[in-house]
Amino acid sequence: MAFKEDHVGYLSTAKWFITEISDKTVLSGVTTFQGSDDDSTWTDLFTFDDNVHEGWNYYNWEDDEQPAYRYYRFYGTEDGSC
Repeated sequence: MAFKEDHVGYLSTAKWFITEISDKTVLSGVTTFQGSDDDSTWTDLFTFDDNVHEGWNYYNWEDDEQPAYRYYRFYGTEDGSC
């Protein structure tokens, strides 16, 4: 996801839907949600853990911890992790 040039998105919640998980190890500890200001240098904001499940998943930030980046992405380091 990208915001217009010279704009950032402040996030309070990240929400994603997973239709089917046959093996959590493909995601847990492997898939991260990242933010970037330049679309080349990425900062890990959180990593999926063993609580990931089928259906809606959420990650919440406190008001004083909200990330502010122009670009956001889910990123996985292994096949099937994203």
